[in-house]
Amino acid sequence: MLNLKCSVKSKHNSQRLKSIKNGLKNALVKGITEGGETIKEIAASNVNVNSGELRDSINFEIVNSDYASVSGAVKTGALPQAVTLEYGTGEKAEEFTTAKSIPWAVHESQAPKDMSKYKFKTRKTEQGIFYIISGASAHPYMRPAFEIGAEYTTNAVADAVADEIGRVT
Repeated sequence: MLNLKCSVKSKHNSQRLKSIKNGLKNALVKGITEGGETIKEIAASNVNVNSGELRDSINFEIVNSDYASVSGAVKTGALPQAVTLEYGTGEKAEEFTTAKSIPWAVHESQAPKDMSKYKFKTRKTEQGIFYIISGASAHPYMRPAFEIGAEYTTNAVADAVADEIGRVT
């Protein structure tokens, strides 16, 4: 979440000050929107694509735009693969798990038809084939996008505010 605050206070409630305050708020919205959209595009280009569902769910929105602050958010849809792809799972997870050393088994009837492409170890039993899974490595897409996009967003906000200040002076 990117959050910048701007406030203009004065004993005098003039139209000019209101205009400046509104102009600065609009400049913040413009800069944060430019930065947020850039971060969204970077994240979408970073994400590993299977069906495209996760990539297509990445979006940006202004979540707050009152007179004191402007906040924007780049986020994914509520998809289970969003967190598991970003941080990994099981033994290979970077964060958010207590099951780091517990492999699990998935019966062939519960596995996708193309499960063999993942090259998991298998165990054949009387009940069928089980895939032994110890976890999936992380493939971060959001964190790098935020790291890359942070400076761009800061510059976009600074440029938009500078343009607005130039307009009113």
